Amino acid sequence: MTLLALRRLLPVVLLLFVAPSAAAQEPIRHGQGLLWRVETAGKADSFLFGTMHATDPDIVALPAPVRDALRQSRSMTLEMVMTDQVERKLGAAMVLTDGRRLDGIVGPQLFGALAEIGRLYDFQPPMLAHLAPWAAMTVISIAPSEYRRIREGLQPLDQTLQSYAETQGLPVHGLETVDEQISVFRDVPEPEQIALLDLAVRSHVGIEGWFRQMKDAYLTRDLARLTSLMNEQTAGGDAQLLRSFESRLIEARNIRMAVRAAERLDAGGAFVAVGALHLPGEKGLVRLFELQGRRLTRLY
Repeated sequence: MTLLALRRLLPVVLLLFVAPSAAAQEPIRHGQGLLWRVETAGKADSFLFGTMHATDPDIVALPAPVRDALRQSRSMTLEMVMTDQVERKLGAAMVLTDGRRLDGIVGPQLFGALAEIGRLYDFQPPMLAHLAPWAAMTVISIAPSEYRRIREGLQPLDQTLQSYAETQGLPVHGLETVDEQISVFRDVPEPEQIALLDLAVRSHVGIEGWFRQMKDAYLTRDLARLTSLMNEQTAGGDAQLLRSFESRLIEARNIRMAVRAAERLDAGGAFVAVGALHLPGEKGLVRLFELQGRRLTRLY
């Protein structure tokens, strides 16, 4: 794989794993629905849409209610606005810069198993050896079928929405910076990064089936099931690892995004699109927007 191909892959793999993974043992508040009307007193209606960070044609094809909401909107707000500069920064962040190699960090057994999987993504061992543990984990955590579509140049849903907004002349805003998204993984203690990589390697044999289940849950708008599937893939049965991941991915990020989205919602006519798993739960964006005094109605 070339550096250019890696840069094209990064937006999907990073966004996939910065989706939150709230505990799914109990019923989840707002656990159904992808599109919500957001009403702010005295302002034009805004919309909150949950995406799946994937290039699959069934995912990218927007249902009629979403297309209607887009036509009514005057701005687009995404988790992060993708640019060439952002892609370059993502690529640079994934590479080890302290003189160490991944095979030396994780040991020959785990690296050997990783190298076998890496060939499915056109990653040869010399290139894998230069990746940080979190970076290697994210790369092999995307289904190979998705990887092939990315190599063919297909855009994931979030970037498709960004392209639509730019074509229509809508202002495009981001809720997070590239540094903030990178820090979700880069700041994870290295032993946890290695544990996550080990889990990704051991569970990779079932990744295509997992992706199909994720897709089915998304298309049926079942966010409770989607959450459970993400939990399983992210941390397996390791409760401590899952909780560590949750604290970074839900509590801090959702609060940050809710605060930053408020300016767009207060202006009215905003279309806010984030990973679907940011929506449900007591600390999800639907509830956080309600706590800001807004009225939310599920449309789809």
